[in-house]
Amino acid sequence: MQKKTTPVLQKIVYYIASLVGGYLFLGAFTDAISNVNSLVTIDVALYITFFFFLIILVANILIRNRLVRWSLEYKTIVTIKKIGAYIYAPIIGILLGIWLPLVIKDNTNDRGSFQMKKSQPQIKIKCQFPENPVDTLFILVTRFEDYINKTETTCFGKALRDKIEVNAVTDSIAIKVCYDDKLCPQTIEEAEKIQKQTFADIVLYGRLKDVEYDCAPSYFCFRSQPSDNLIKIAGGTKLKNVELNYERNKIGPDDIEKGNFHVDSKIFDSWLYALYNIKIGKPNPSLYIIDKNLPIKERANQYYQRSLLFYNLRNFKKCIEDLDNVVKLNNKFFKDKKDILIRGAAYNINTSGKTVMGDNYNPEYLTAAHNYLPLGTIVLLKNIRNKKSVFVLINDRGPFNRTREMDISQRAATNLGLKNNKTESLQMKVITDSYFYR
Repeated sequence: MQKKTTPVLQKIVYYIASLVGGYLFLGAFTDAISNVNSLVTIDVALYITFFFFLIILVANILIRNRLVRWSLEYKTIVTIKKIGAYIYAPIIGILLGIWLPLVIKDNTNDRGSFQMKKSQPQIKIKCQFPENPVDTLFILVTRFEDYINKTETTCFGKALRDKIEVNAVTDSIAIKVCYDDKLCPQTIEEAEKIQKQTFADIVLYGRLKDVEYDCAPSYFCFRSQPSDNLIKIAGGTKLKNVELNYERNKIGPDDIEKGNFHVDSKIFDSWLYALYNIKIGKPNPSLYIIDKNLPIKERANQYYQRSLLFYNLRNFKKCIEDLDNVVKLNNKFFKDKKDILIRGAAYNINTSGKTVMGDNYNPEYLTAAHNYLPLGTIVLLKNIRNKKSVFVLINDRGPFNRTREMDISQRAATNLGLKNNKTESLQMKVITDSYFYR
């Protein structure tokens, strides 16, 4: 005789199956109707919870007063009270299907606190960029709003897009910008989600204050959310909290098109070029932009930074050209470098063959030979007699006599005003310490 399953075991199996079934049902249902940002919003979950508890309350009132009965077959009467215990299991499972995804998601949130969030309609993003682009800076501009007065305006975002497009065309730089008037992030977290969905290198968003009417001048606050890749290239860290700093004076779309506003205490054009240089200029110094709007000392520093990029790529000719520009803009830029007094003269005019670094000797290159400085070092030479100076690359060994410490190419000697076969006193500053050759 086969042993029957006990009623207790049947109830346990039924409860477990109901819980799991209810959870999976609600999980699939909410995943189907929700947007990409969340499974289901908390206010919807509250409404569903209230609805089910209302059903339970009404059912219990009817059961206790024995007001509801129906006949399944002859001489068999079943009341709601009999099936009342069984209906709670699927209801609890459904409620778990609503709340568990919300609780789990909230616990993984950076803010770490459970927050009520109103549901928002799903917004189709119209701006989509290639994933992991390497040769272009992709910028997404969103709509700016006055969240206090609840005033929406598309003029500021469009003006910002137009400004970036003008800069890209004027300076022939690889920047692609897209404006989406449906997107309007209010927090860093929202901007970060939009950035990851669109693959933009940076999302530009912000707030307005005291907007009287659409496109009217207002207090403007600019914010940005860079991609993880851009942060990594810049060697920085991800920002979690950013203070809202509005412009001191009201500005309008016309001011934005002229670039008359600041980002991180910088004029917008300078900030944009710095951003472009981080992604495009660093790996490819030939595309590095020198911002002509900067003061002379800061522009000299940009030339120096680009010279180091060329140097790291072993493009010594471009490196020396930029170092020349540094000195032209600021002749005291290298004043902290130590002066070394040496004796030098031009190479013999009949010199030929390969240097120790492996390249052919060319009298038109700005090169020199030294016995102990590392190969690949760039030095600044200054003629004490006439104050003329030149940057040269140490690419060879020599001279092999005790009357001087350096042999200099014909072109470098000409720039220094050295006479043929005559040794003169020079001041030497070591600018770069080579690590390519030892």
